[in-house]
Amino acid sequence: MEGIFANTSSPRGVDLSEMRTIGDARPAVGPAADRSPDLTGRQLSILHYLAEGYDLCEIARRLGYSASTIKKDVHLTIRGCGARSRAQAVAVGIRTGLI
Repeated sequence: MEGIFANTSSPRGVDLSEMRTIGDARPAVGPAADRSPDLTGRQLSILHYLAEGYDLCEIARRLGYSASTIKKDVHLTIRGCGARSRAQAVAVGIRTGLI
């Protein structure tokens, strides 16, 4: 296997030959598979902050909302992207040109 896993053993002796790479990711299902997600302005901001790696508390501080509000909005953003995780939502945002 070429690329980042060319050496198939890690420092701890774990076999890395079966690990998936970013290019192996499955295509998105749901609304993001064929069109750009319809997100609110706050959800777009949250998606951008997620892409930058910010946690809930930092996003809440930057946007001026409570952490519980942002937690709910993160969930709605993920769902609005047709994703099942934050990482998948960010991938959808990149793939559709939102990020």
